Amino acid sequence: MSLKVNCTVTGLVLAATASCFAQVETFHDPELKWSTALFGEPTKIVAASEGLSFAVCWSAGPGLMVASVHDVASGELLENTSLVSVPAVSTRDVAWSPTSNRLAVGYLSAQGDTRTRLVNTITSLPVGMEHVGDRIAFDSSGSMLVIGGFDSYVRLVDAISGSLYRAFEFEGELSDVAIDSTGGVVGACSTTGDLQLWDMASGQTLFHHTVTGEDGMPVGLSSISISAGCTYVGAGTDGLAKSEVDKGRALVWAVATGEVLYDRQISNGGISKLVWTASESELLALGRTDTNELIFSAWDIVENRTVVSIPPSGASQLGGVYDFDYDRVSSVWALTTGNGTVEAFGPGLGCISDLNMSGHVDGGDLASMLASWGKLNTTADQNGDGFVNGIDLSYMLTNWGECSN
Repeated sequence: MSLKVNCTVTGLVLAATASCFAQVETFHDPELKWSTALFGEPTKIVAASEGLSFAVCWSAGPGLMVASVHDVASGELLENTSLVSVPAVSTRDVAWSPTSNRLAVGYLSAQGDTRTRLVNTITSLPVGMEHVGDRIAFDSSGSMLVIGGFDSYVRLVDAISGSLYRAFEFEGELSDVAIDSTGGVVGACSTTGDLQLWDMASGQTLFHHTVTGEDGMPVGLSSISISAGCTYVGAGTDGLAKSEVDKGRALVWAVATGEVLYDRQISNGGISKLVWTASESELLALGRTDTNELIFSAWDIVENRTVVSIPPSGASQLGGVYDFDYDRVSSVWALTTGNGTVEAFGPGLGCISDLNMSGHVDGGDLASMLASWGKLNTTADQNGDGFVNGIDLSYMLTNWGECSN
C-alpha cells in the first residue's frame, strides 16, 4: 500500500511508502536484525536522510569523537565512506546524507561552545567553516542542512559548499530542529515550550505555538519531527514539567494551519526523541516512565492508540540507551547502548498479549499483566489507551494460546 501526500506549503508532491509498522502491534515485540560493537561508547545515531544507512557517533578517547556509517541491512561499515573524527568533548547531534556524501556533527568543544562541523565522507575533509549551534538535520536531497543553537538563530546551510543560505530568528532556548523531506519547511522547538515553523523559500514564519501545561505555564519541548509528506509536525515534552500529566506529552500540529490536532501523554517520565514513520499516521518515541525506566512507544494518531515495546534485547540492561532513530525506507529502527553496541530492529510478530516473548500467551503473561495493573504506559496495555485494567485482561484472555492462532 502506498500513500501520496501533498506538502501544502511548498506545493511539492511526495510519494511515501506506508510503514511496515502500519499495524502498530508489530512494534510491541521487535525482531533483532543485527548488533554491532564499536571501538568506543556510542552516543548519537541518525538514519540517512534518504534511508538505508545509519550514522553513529562514538567516543574514541578524551576529547575525540568519531562518526561511522553503517549499512541498514547488516550493520557493517558502509562502503566508500570514511571514519570522521571531531575534536569534541561530547557529541550533541549527528546528521548524514549519502546522496551528497555529507556528514554533520554537532558537538561541544573544549572551549565550552557548541559547533557543527560538516564533512565530506569520501575525503574525510571539512566542508566550509564550522557553524554556531549543535542541533542539526538534512533534507532528503542532502543539499540543505539546518543548524540550531543557543544564539537565537536557526541557520540553513548549503551542504555542498558549506556556506550560509538563510538564518531564521527563533524565540526560546532551542532544544531541537527539523527540516521536512522536500526541504520546504524548517522547524525548531525549545525548552521553554516554543515550536516554530518557517517556509524555507521566503523565510516567513508559518506559525509559532507555545505549549502550556496544566498550570498555564510553558512546558519544555525536547524533540521535533516533521512527517514525510509535510502534513504534520510532532513534538514531545520533557520530564521537567511541574505537573505529572504534562510530562511525556506528544503533540501533533497541521503544518498548513498550525492547528493542534492531537495531544496525548505517551511516556509519563518525559520524551527524549520523536520520529515519524513513513505512513504519516505513526509516531515513535524514546522516553522514560515515572520510575525512570526506559520506554519505546508507537502512537497511531488516527486510532489514538499506543503500543509500548518490550525493551529490545533487554535494552534496559545494556548499560542504558542513549539515542535511537528510524529508517523510513527499510522500517528498521536502531539504538545506541551504554555497553558499546548499536542494535537494529524490525517489525515483530505483533503478538501483543505475549508479554514475555515466549511465543504463546499463558499464565506467565497473565502474571506480568497483574504486576502492571493500574500503571500507565506499559507493555501490558492491550488496547492502547495508556492504562492497564479489566479491558486489557479481557483482551489477553481472548488471545490465550499460541501466538500463531
